[in-house]
Amino acid sequence: MPRHKDKITFELSVKIAPSHEGALEILRDVLTGIGFKRDEIIELRQKKRSRLCLYFPSPLKAEALKEKLKKTPLKGITVSIKPLLPRDWRDRWKTDFKPFRLTEHLDVIPSWLKESGPVSPRRPVYIDTSQAFGTGLHETTRFMASFIEQCRGEFKSFLDVGTGTGILSIVALHSGASRVRGIDISPESIKAARFNLRTNGYVIGRQTAVDDTFDASGRRRALALSLKAMDFEKFNEKTTYDFVAANLITHDLIQMGKKIISLVKPGRYLAVSGISLENYPLFRKTFGPFPLKRLRVEKGKSWVGVLYKKTVHGLSRESRNTEAHKFKETSLVL
Repeated sequence: MPRHKDKITFELSVKIAPSHEGALEILRDVLTGIGFKRDEIIELRQKKRSRLCLYFPSPLKAEALKEKLKKTPLKGITVSIKPLLPRDWRDRWKTDFKPFRLTEHLDVIPSWLKESGPVSPRRPVYIDTSQAFGTGLHETTRFMASFIEQCRGEFKSFLDVGTGTGILSIVALHSGASRVRGIDISPESIKAARFNLRTNGYVIGRQTAVDDTFDASGRRRALALSLKAMDFEKFNEKTTYDFVAANLITHDLIQMGKKIISLVKPGRYLAVSGISLENYPLFRKTFGPFPLKRLRVEKGKSWVGVLYKKTVHGLSRESRNTEAHKFKETSLVL
Protein backbone atom coordinates (compact mmCIF):
# COMPACT_ATOMS: atom_id res chain seq x y z
CA MET A 1 0.00 0.00 0.00
CA PRO A 2 1.31 3.48 -0.75
CA ARG A 3 2.53 5.89 1.87
CA HIS A 4 2.18 9.02 -0.28
CA LYS A 5 -0.84 10.63 1.37
CA ASP A 6 0.79 14.07 1.44
CA LYS A 7 0.74 14.38 -2.36
CA ILE A 8 -1.01 13.04 -5.42
CA THR A 9 -1.23 9.25 -5.66
CA PHE A 10 -1.86 7.56 -9.01
CA GLU A 11 -4.29 4.65 -9.06
CA LEU A 12 -3.87 2.01 -11.74
CA SER A 13 -7.10 0.06 -12.01
CA VAL A 14 -7.54 -3.22 -13.89
CA LYS A 15 -11.22 -3.99 -14.41
CA ILE A 16 -12.15 -7.60 -15.08
CA ALA A 17 -15.27 -8.51 -17.03
CA PRO A 18 -17.73 -10.82 -15.20
CA SER A 19 -17.27 -13.40 -17.95
CA HIS A 20 -13.51 -13.52 -17.29
CA GLU A 21 -13.37 -13.77 -13.46
CA GLY A 22 -10.86 -16.58 -13.83
CA ALA A 23 -8.32 -14.02 -15.04
CA LEU A 24 -8.19 -12.61 -11.50
CA GLU A 25 -5.78 -15.17 -10.08
CA ILE A 26 -3.68 -15.20 -13.26
CA LEU A 27 -3.41 -11.42 -13.14
CA ARG A 28 -2.42 -11.51 -9.48
CA ASP A 29 0.28 -14.08 -10.33
CA VAL A 30 1.53 -11.85 -13.16
CA LEU A 31 1.78 -8.85 -10.82
CA THR A 32 3.57 -10.74 -8.04
CA GLY A 33 5.83 -12.28 -10.66
CA ILE A 34 7.08 -8.86 -11.78
CA GLY A 35 7.81 -7.75 -8.24
CA PHE A 36 4.64 -6.44 -6.57
CA LYS A 37 3.90 -7.60 -3.03
CA ARG A 38 0.59 -9.29 -2.27
CA ASP A 39 -0.57 -6.49 0.03
CA GLU A 40 0.13 -3.89 -2.67
CA ILE A 41 -2.50 -5.45 -4.94
CA ILE A 42 -5.93 -4.34 -3.75
CA GLU A 43 -9.07 -6.10 -4.94
CA LEU A 44 -12.34 -4.20 -5.05
CA ARG A 45 -15.74 -5.40 -6.21
CA GLN A 46 -18.50 -3.06 -7.39
CA LYS A 47 -21.72 -3.98 -9.16
CA LYS A 48 -20.62 -7.61 -9.50
CA ARG A 49 -17.44 -6.60 -11.34
CA SER A 50 -13.98 -7.11 -9.88
CA ARG A 51 -10.95 -4.88 -10.29
CA LEU A 52 -7.40 -4.93 -9.03
CA CYS A 53 -5.82 -1.63 -8.02
CA LEU A 54 -2.22 -0.57 -7.45
CA TYR A 55 -1.00 2.84 -6.29
CA PHE A 56 2.05 4.82 -7.36
CA PRO A 57 3.69 8.14 -6.38
CA SER A 58 4.67 8.68 -10.03
CA PRO A 59 2.53 8.55 -13.21
CA LEU A 60 5.55 7.20 -15.10
CA LYS A 61 5.60 3.98 -13.06
CA ALA A 62 1.85 3.58 -13.48
CA GLU A 63 2.11 4.09 -17.25
CA ALA A 64 4.98 1.60 -17.49
CA LEU A 65 2.87 -1.08 -15.79
CA LYS A 66 -0.12 -0.24 -17.98
CA GLU A 67 1.96 -0.88 -21.10
CA LYS A 68 3.16 -4.22 -19.71
CA LEU A 69 -0.38 -5.33 -18.94
CA LYS A 70 -1.60 -4.34 -22.40
CA LYS A 71 0.92 -6.79 -23.87
CA THR A 72 -0.38 -9.76 -21.88
CA PRO A 73 -2.74 -12.23 -23.62
CA LEU A 74 -5.36 -11.88 -20.87
CA LYS A 75 -8.87 -11.23 -22.14
CA GLY A 76 -11.66 -9.25 -20.50
CA ILE A 77 -9.45 -6.70 -18.73
CA THR A 78 -9.48 -2.91 -19.00
CA VAL A 79 -6.59 -0.85 -17.61
CA SER A 80 -6.93 2.79 -16.56
CA ILE A 81 -4.95 5.34 -14.51
CA LYS A 82 -6.48 8.01 -12.28
CA PRO A 83 -4.80 10.65 -10.05
CA LEU A 84 -6.04 10.80 -6.45
CA LEU A 85 -5.63 13.87 -4.27
CA PRO A 86 -4.95 13.27 -0.53
CA ARG A 87 -8.63 13.69 0.34
CA ASP A 88 -9.64 11.38 -2.52
CA TRP A 89 -7.22 8.78 -1.17
CA ARG A 90 -8.55 8.96 2.38
CA ASP A 91 -12.15 8.80 1.24
CA ARG A 92 -11.52 6.03 -1.29
CA TRP A 93 -11.71 3.28 1.29
CA LYS A 94 -14.76 4.75 3.02
CA THR A 95 -16.82 4.98 -0.17
CA ASP A 96 -15.82 1.57 -1.51
CA PHE A 97 -16.27 -0.32 1.75
CA LYS A 98 -19.51 -0.72 3.72
CA PRO A 99 -20.54 -3.00 6.63
CA PHE A 100 -21.58 -6.47 5.51
CA ARG A 101 -22.36 -9.94 6.84
CA LEU A 102 -19.28 -12.18 6.97
CA THR A 103 -20.65 -15.34 8.62
CA GLU A 104 -23.79 -16.50 10.39
CA HIS A 105 -22.76 -14.68 13.56
CA LEU A 106 -20.28 -11.99 12.47
CA ASP A 107 -20.44 -8.72 10.56
CA VAL A 108 -17.42 -6.87 9.15
CA ILE A 109 -17.53 -3.19 10.12
CA PRO A 110 -15.03 -0.55 8.87
CA SER A 111 -12.88 0.45 11.84
CA TRP A 112 -13.70 4.13 11.37
CA LEU A 113 -17.34 3.35 12.24
CA LYS A 114 -16.50 1.81 15.62
CA GLU A 115 -17.11 5.02 17.57
CA SER A 116 -20.50 5.44 15.89
CA GLY A 117 -21.98 2.68 18.03
CA PRO A 118 -23.57 -0.65 17.05
CA VAL A 119 -24.32 -0.98 13.34
CA SER A 120 -25.93 -4.42 13.71
CA PRO A 121 -27.12 -6.68 16.55
CA ARG A 122 -24.65 -9.32 15.35
CA ARG A 123 -21.07 -9.47 16.63
CA PRO A 124 -18.78 -6.95 14.86
CA VAL A 125 -15.33 -7.58 13.39
CA TYR A 126 -13.67 -4.18 12.90
CA ILE A 127 -11.26 -3.98 9.96
CA ASP A 128 -9.19 -1.07 8.64
CA THR A 129 -9.43 -1.76 4.92
CA SER A 130 -6.71 0.69 3.87
CA GLN A 131 -3.82 -1.46 5.03
CA ALA A 132 -3.67 -4.98 3.57
CA PHE A 133 -5.37 -7.70 1.54
CA GLY A 134 -8.16 -9.60 3.29
CA THR A 135 -11.15 -7.47 4.25
CA GLY A 136 -13.79 -10.16 3.93
CA LEU A 137 -15.10 -8.81 0.64
CA HIS A 138 -13.34 -11.55 -1.31
CA GLU A 139 -15.27 -14.81 -1.48
CA THR A 140 -12.21 -16.84 -0.43
CA THR A 141 -12.08 -14.93 2.87
CA ARG A 142 -15.78 -15.61 3.40
CA PHE A 143 -15.27 -19.31 2.75
CA MET A 144 -12.46 -19.46 5.30
CA ALA A 145 -14.36 -17.48 7.93
CA SER A 146 -17.35 -19.80 7.49
CA PHE A 147 -15.17 -22.90 7.95
CA ILE A 148 -13.62 -21.48 11.12
CA GLU A 149 -16.96 -20.50 12.62
CA GLN A 150 -18.48 -23.88 11.76
CA CYS A 151 -15.80 -25.51 13.95
CA ARG A 152 -16.23 -23.06 16.84
CA GLY A 153 -15.64 -24.61 20.22
CA GLU A 154 -13.71 -27.52 18.66
CA PHE A 155 -10.23 -25.94 18.60
CA LYS A 156 -8.00 -23.97 20.96
CA SER A 157 -4.85 -23.40 18.89
CA PHE A 158 -4.97 -21.69 15.49
CA LEU A 159 -2.33 -20.99 12.82
CA ASP A 160 -3.08 -18.33 10.20
CA VAL A 161 -0.75 -18.74 7.18
CA GLY A 162 -0.76 -15.53 5.12
CA THR A 163 -2.63 -13.57 7.76
CA GLY A 164 -3.13 -10.35 5.75
CA THR A 165 -5.39 -8.06 7.78
CA GLY A 166 -5.70 -10.66 10.54
CA ILE A 167 -9.41 -11.12 9.86
CA LEU A 168 -9.28 -14.93 10.09
CA SER A 169 -7.35 -14.77 13.37
CA ILE A 170 -10.08 -12.50 14.74
CA VAL A 171 -12.78 -14.94 13.60
CA ALA A 172 -10.82 -17.76 15.28
CA LEU A 173 -10.67 -15.80 18.55
CA HIS A 174 -14.41 -15.20 18.35
CA SER A 175 -14.82 -18.95 17.77
CA GLY A 176 -13.02 -20.03 20.94
CA ALA A 177 -9.30 -20.10 20.07
CA SER A 178 -7.00 -19.22 22.96
CA ARG A 179 -3.65 -19.58 21.19
CA VAL A 180 -3.31 -17.83 17.83
CA ARG A 181 -0.24 -17.58 15.61
CA GLY A 182 -0.27 -15.46 12.45
CA ILE A 183 2.50 -15.25 9.86
CA ASP A 184 2.79 -13.26 6.65
CA ILE A 185 5.70 -12.49 4.35
CA SER A 186 4.74 -8.79 4.36
CA PRO A 187 5.69 -6.58 7.35
CA GLU A 188 2.92 -4.19 6.29
CA SER A 189 0.36 -6.97 6.59
CA ILE A 190 1.56 -7.83 10.09
CA LYS A 191 1.32 -4.16 11.03
CA ALA A 192 -2.25 -4.10 9.69
CA ALA A 193 -3.15 -7.29 11.56
CA ARG A 194 -1.80 -5.88 14.83
CA PHE A 195 -3.90 -2.75 14.38
CA ASN A 196 -7.05 -4.73 13.61
CA LEU A 197 -6.58 -7.08 16.55
CA ARG A 198 -6.13 -4.09 18.88
CA THR A 199 -9.23 -2.43 17.41
CA ASN A 200 -11.19 -5.59 18.20
CA GLY A 201 -9.95 -5.63 21.80
CA TYR A 202 -7.12 -8.13 21.48
CA VAL A 203 -3.79 -6.82 22.79
CA ILE A 204 -0.76 -8.66 21.47
CA GLY A 205 2.14 -9.31 23.81
CA ARG A 206 5.24 -11.44 23.76
CA GLN A 207 3.59 -14.18 25.79
CA THR A 208 -0.05 -13.63 26.71
CA ALA A 209 -2.84 -11.16 26.37
CA VAL A 210 -6.28 -10.93 27.94
CA ASP A 211 -9.44 -9.88 26.17
CA ASP A 212 -13.03 -9.30 27.28
CA THR A 213 -14.13 -12.82 26.42
CA PHE A 214 -15.12 -15.16 29.26
CA ASP A 215 -15.01 -18.92 29.45
CA ALA A 216 -17.88 -21.22 30.49
CA SER A 217 -17.09 -20.75 34.19
CA GLY A 218 -17.27 -16.97 33.91
CA ARG A 219 -13.51 -16.41 34.17
CA ARG A 220 -11.77 -14.01 31.82
CA ARG A 221 -10.18 -15.99 28.99
CA ALA A 222 -6.38 -15.72 28.73
CA LEU A 223 -5.01 -15.58 25.21
CA ALA A 224 -1.61 -16.21 23.66
CA LEU A 225 -1.36 -14.13 20.50
CA SER A 226 1.64 -13.96 18.18
CA LEU A 227 2.18 -12.30 14.79
CA LYS A 228 5.38 -12.43 12.77
CA ALA A 229 6.53 -11.21 9.36
CA MET A 230 8.37 -14.10 7.72
CA ASP A 231 8.52 -16.37 4.69
CA PHE A 232 6.51 -19.53 5.40
CA GLU A 233 9.26 -21.60 3.78
CA LYS A 234 11.49 -20.53 6.71
CA PHE A 235 8.85 -21.38 9.32
CA ASN A 236 10.54 -24.27 11.12
CA GLU A 237 8.52 -24.59 14.33
CA LYS A 238 7.59 -28.12 15.34
CA THR A 239 4.39 -27.05 17.11
CA THR A 240 1.16 -28.48 15.70
CA TYR A 241 -2.24 -26.81 15.80
CA ASP A 242 -5.90 -27.73 16.20
CA PHE A 243 -6.81 -25.56 13.20
CA VAL A 244 -4.60 -24.34 10.36
CA ALA A 245 -5.93 -21.80 7.85
CA ALA A 246 -4.11 -21.09 4.57
CA ASN A 247 -5.77 -18.66 2.17
CA LEU A 248 -3.11 -18.63 -0.55
CA ILE A 249 -2.94 -18.94 -4.32
CA THR A 250 -3.14 -22.43 -5.81
CA HIS A 251 0.55 -22.56 -6.70
CA ASP A 252 1.62 -21.83 -3.11
CA LEU A 253 -0.82 -24.37 -1.67
CA ILE A 254 0.54 -27.06 -3.99
CA GLN A 255 4.18 -26.14 -3.36
CA MET A 256 3.82 -25.91 0.43
CA GLY A 257 0.98 -28.37 0.99
CA LYS A 258 3.04 -31.07 2.71
CA LYS A 259 4.52 -28.57 5.16
CA ILE A 260 1.15 -26.94 5.88
CA ILE A 261 -0.46 -30.32 6.59
CA SER A 262 2.41 -31.33 8.90
CA LEU A 263 1.40 -28.47 11.21
CA VAL A 264 -2.12 -29.86 11.72
CA LYS A 265 -2.67 -32.18 14.68
CA PRO A 266 -4.07 -35.61 13.73
CA GLY A 267 -7.83 -35.53 13.94
CA ARG A 268 -7.94 -31.72 13.69
CA TYR A 269 -8.78 -29.18 10.99
CA LEU A 270 -7.24 -27.62 7.88
CA ALA A 271 -9.00 -24.94 5.82
CA VAL A 272 -7.62 -23.80 2.46
CA SER A 273 -8.79 -21.37 -0.19
CA GLY A 274 -7.45 -19.11 -2.92
CA ILE A 275 -8.03 -21.95 -5.41
CA SER A 276 -9.53 -20.86 -8.72
CA LEU A 277 -12.25 -23.03 -10.25
CA GLU A 278 -9.92 -23.72 -13.18
CA ASN A 279 -7.17 -24.99 -10.86
CA TYR A 280 -9.39 -27.00 -8.52
CA PRO A 281 -8.98 -30.34 -10.38
CA LEU A 282 -5.18 -29.98 -10.21
CA PHE A 283 -5.39 -29.02 -6.54
CA ARG A 284 -7.57 -32.06 -5.72
CA LYS A 285 -5.20 -34.37 -7.56
CA THR A 286 -2.20 -32.95 -5.67
CA PHE A 287 -3.85 -33.08 -2.24
CA GLY A 288 -5.46 -36.49 -2.87
CA PRO A 289 -2.60 -38.62 -1.45
CA PHE A 290 -2.34 -36.59 1.76
CA PRO A 291 -3.91 -37.95 5.01
CA LEU A 292 -6.95 -35.68 4.81
CA LYS A 293 -10.70 -36.24 4.91
CA ARG A 294 -12.61 -33.64 2.89
CA LEU A 295 -15.45 -32.36 5.10
CA ARG A 296 -16.82 -29.42 3.17
CA VAL A 297 -16.31 -27.69 -0.18
CA GLU A 298 -17.49 -24.18 -1.01
CA LYS A 299 -17.60 -23.10 -4.65
CA GLY A 300 -18.26 -19.49 -5.61
CA LYS A 301 -18.29 -17.69 -8.93
CA SER A 302 -14.54 -18.00 -9.41
CA TRP A 303 -13.03 -19.58 -6.31
CA VAL A 304 -13.07 -22.74 -4.19
CA GLY A 305 -12.50 -23.31 -0.48
CA VAL A 306 -12.09 -26.68 1.25
CA LEU A 307 -12.34 -27.75 4.88
CA TYR A 308 -10.42 -30.92 5.78
CA LYS A 309 -9.89 -33.05 8.83
CA LYS A 310 -6.48 -34.69 9.16
CA THR A 311 -6.99 -38.42 9.47
CA VAL A 312 -5.86 -40.39 12.49
CA HIS A 313 -4.02 -43.65 11.84
CA GLY A 314 -6.28 -46.57 12.62
CA LEU A 315 -9.55 -44.62 12.48
CA SER A 316 -12.27 -46.92 11.21
CA ARG A 317 -14.01 -46.26 7.90
CA GLU A 318 -17.32 -46.12 9.78
CA SER A 319 -15.98 -43.39 12.08
CA ARG A 320 -14.66 -41.39 9.12
CA ASN A 321 -17.98 -41.64 7.28
CA THR A 322 -19.86 -40.54 10.41
CA GLU A 323 -17.58 -37.52 10.70
CA ALA A 324 -17.98 -36.56 7.05
CA HIS A 325 -21.78 -36.59 7.31
CA LYS A 326 -21.59 -33.81 9.91
CA PHE A 327 -20.63 -31.45 7.08
CA LYS A 328 -22.03 -30.69 3.67
CA GLU A 329 -20.28 -30.30 0.34
CA THR A 330 -21.89 -27.24 -1.16
CA SER A 331 -21.66 -24.76 -3.98
CA LEU A 332 -22.10 -21.21 -2.76
CA VAL A 333 -22.59 -18.36 -5.21
CA LEU A 334 -21.73 -14.98 -3.70
